[in-house]
Amino acid sequence: MALEADDTARPVAEVEADRAARQEARAKALAEKAQRKAARAADAQRAADAAAARLPEGGEPIKVGHHSETRHRNVIDRAWNAQGRAIRADEDATEAQRRASAATNTTAHRYSPAIVAGRIDRLEAEGRKLARQLDGYTADRGTPYAEAIPAATGRRREAIQADATENADALAYWRGVRAQQLAAGEAADYSAETIHAGDRIKVGGTWWTVARANAKTCALYFDAERKITSSYRAPYGKITSHQPASK
Repeated sequence: MALEADDTARPVAEVEADRAARQEARAKALAEKAQRKAARAADAQRAADAAAARLPEGGEPIKVGHHSETRHRNVIDRAWNAQGRAIRADEDATEAQRRASAATNTTAHRYSPAIVAGRIDRLEAEGRKLARQLDGYTADRGTPYAEAIPAATGRRREAIQADATENADALAYWRGVRAQQLAAGEAADYSAETIHAGDRIKVGGTWWTVARANAKTCALYFDAERKITSSYRAPYGKITSHQPASK
């Protein structure tokens, strides 16, 4: 029996729910693994401590040629090897805990207000690009090389329309997430109406002085005293805190 592949895009809400469930399961498995490795590291350290306790007190040197020489060397070797195993076990446990923590934070990072805002900006830009391809547009407008690009047709148009439908679904989902974050006070709706030249804004853990508030981004001062601007432009969605110039 012949099988037909269904290439219809799944709703973004469904994809995100599955992603979150898989990530939660992965984080749980890694956390359990980290606990097991931590227990092994503790056991290894206890074994190393016990081996070290069997060494002669006061760091007594090996008596070369004495009947105790072989036993003394064996005790030292066992203590050394046991401590090495303890160190390696601790390193394994530390790495396991790092991976578990990273897995736990993955979904939270994906849904952080700044990341969501940036994703919306990218989806909006992609949506505009797809719309131009469907409607036709003028390339290099305003230059001697201006060229009219006709609307896509045929199979190419069908593919672009499918991409546009998928883009619209994703955009609706992430706008909904953003709306919930704004309503919960987890994000602030900064814009050129609320941010002004001279204000201080925090982006990615760094405070900047605003040189100019544009429609989509803020131009920033690299050195506010000397009025030297930075090449970085801060999108409003990435602003996490704001201090008006009057404060």
